[in-house]
Amino acid sequence: MTAAARLSDIVARAATPGRPALVRGTSTLSYADLQAAAAQTAAGLGDMRGKRVGLLFLDGMRFVPAFFGALSAGASVVPLNPDSGAEAVTALLRRSRCVKLLTDLGDRAPALPEPEAGEDAAEDEAMVLYTSGTTALPKGVVHSGAGLLANARAVAQTLGLGPEDATVLFLPLNFSYWLSQMLSTLLAGGTLILESFFHPAFFIKRLKETGATGFGGVAPHHRLLIAHCAPQAPDLPRLRWVMNAGGPLTDAELRGLQSSFPKAAVINAYGCTEIGPRATQLPFGRLKDKPGSIGLPIPGVTVRLLDEAGREVRTGETGEIVLSGPSLMKGYLDEPEF
Repeated sequence: MTAAARLSDIVARAATPGRPALVRGTSTLSYADLQAAAAQTAAGLGDMRGKRVGLLFLDGMRFVPAFFGALSAGASVVPLNPDSGAEAVTALLRRSRCVKLLTDLGDRAPALPEPEAGEDAAEDEAMVLYTSGTTALPKGVVHSGAGLLANARAVAQTLGLGPEDATVLFLPLNFSYWLSQMLSTLLAGGTLILESFFHPAFFIKRLKETGATGFGGVAPHHRLLIAHCAPQAPDLPRLRWVMNAGGPLTDAELRGLQSSFPKAAVINAYGCTEIGPRATQLPFGRLKDKPGSIGLPIPGVTVRLLDEAGREVRTGETGEIVLSGPSLMKGYLDEPEF
């Protein structure tokens, strides 16, 4: 069995197949439904060991079965963002040498291009996730199934996730942040509440309706929520945690976020696509005495601060963050050293 197929067993190992795995609006897929949909996708793909499959979706309800189905077929998955445009998506499909494209875009999806020459996916490869390309061309971050599982387990452990949890996801489907919350919640047997857009009033309404226990967003989302909740904090008795990652909030904004959700733990977290993606997390209940902290390394991740000569810096000195651990990427696609 390939590493990708073992990662797909997250769904098959659910202790209670009848529990909801995915919820979007009034639609629900149980774990048994999700496993059946993934199996159907895998059967349609056939034996995909050593191959890569592009995933281009707007609807998380279709993305998740496709994700696990492609993994079950032995493929390495390449999640892509439809908002990037057809030209950019086509370029990434070619660079990653995808031999299949699964999508819900219909006629709007780009044609699968002729792949570049290069090596097939290694046996332990499960996913190629492209960086945003903010400062350079997007790089294909290659992850093993074992690495993704290790990071998902650590996130589930630090958040205390279990079958009674319901995590709201609203970020783009190809973001490592979204994928991390998906894998960790499903690994714990919890429920994913899938939303396709974000508006603070609608979002608060959905938190109430679904009995959500946690969600993660980036600074712009949290600023909108702070402004919306300023007159009166909503009553959300099941909400346990609110995570900020992907960019900092000021101490005042963090206090505002805590005031907006007074019964939940507000958590700062740090990571990057290359580490799978979570590296550190502020422990529950520590925001008051460590308001600007990105927390402690999650289980399995080692964080060091090094100077230009590669020596560890002393307390109070500035250094470069160096991450290591079992969830660290295998490397960048077609770049043998990193």
